[in-house]
Amino acid sequence: MINKPRSATMTGYPRKNQTTTPYEKIHQHKLNLYNLKVFGCRAYAYNYKDKTKSSPKYEAGVYLGPSPSRKGDLILLQYESIIHSANTHFD
Repeated sequence: MINKPRSATMTGYPRKNQTTTPYEKIHQHKLNLYNLKVFGCRAYAYNYKDKTKSSPKYEAGVYLGPSPSRKGDLILLQYESIIHSANTHFD
């Protein structure tokens, strides 16, 4: 038992000849990384307040992560207020 190699279940990564990860074995599908965003990246939140033609449609801010209470993201705007935004674009 001293020289026993570690198994794939202990390391969490598939071996060279394995093509499935532990996540795939549990959930029966691959992990979707499309919604994964970097903390602190530039984000643009839709501006619901000003509805005039000359006002900008999006406000620039910093992405803080997904909102724990609502669907959408937490955005720190330039004037130091945190908003929830369901309609967000990223750079």
